[in-house]
Amino acid sequence: MLSLAFGVNDIYEYKGKEYKLDLAFDNVLRVIDLTEDNSLSDVFRANLAIDVLFADDMPWPRSNEEDEYANIEEKSLVLIDIFTNYIVKENDDGLLYDIDGNKMPSATNNNDDAEEIASYSLTQDADYIYASFLQDYNIDLLDSRGKMHWYKFRALLESLRDDTTIKTIIGIRQAELPSGKGTEKERNELIKLKNRYKLKD
Repeated sequence: MLSLAFGVNDIYEYKGKEYKLDLAFDNVLRVIDLTEDNSLSDVFRANLAIDVLFADDMPWPRSNEEDEYANIEEKSLVLIDIFTNYIVKENDDGLLYDIDGNKMPSATNNNDDAEEIASYSLTQDADYIYASFLQDYNIDLLDSRGKMHWYKFRALLESLRDDTTIKTIIGIRQAELPSGKGTEKERNELIKLKNRYKLKD
């Protein structure tokens, strides 16, 4: 979590030793892309994600093809812990949100929200997010790779003005279709926009 008083916490403690994580926003996005790539084996993805997230020193030797299963159980648990405590956001109401800002199903989250449709994707909406950061903050995200922390990126993304490209598209995706007499034209226009900006499954 971002703290104005204490800055950002990039330190991960494991078995009594502290390790520095590389939580630059582009690095986290690479790990997110990696975890969603089903063409790779779970073991390969877990090993590579751990290699990417630990900046320098890490609790295990860097992964190699000869023994990709070495410490895989421990690495998987650490990876889940890093996602839960460093990457995924918990809202003030205690609900957990995934990396795309969607409510995560859990015992504490209301079941009515389980069907909630994703309103944005960090990967599919990359162009719109890039344009919105440039439009609102005059920040070129490509120039900020390796510099901007994940927490800062997330805070800025959530605080974009409503008239930015990505916020406009999110508004279209979340808008309810008008019903009733005389709304056919407006309804058809909104359907076209929803189809244009629809996220792929």
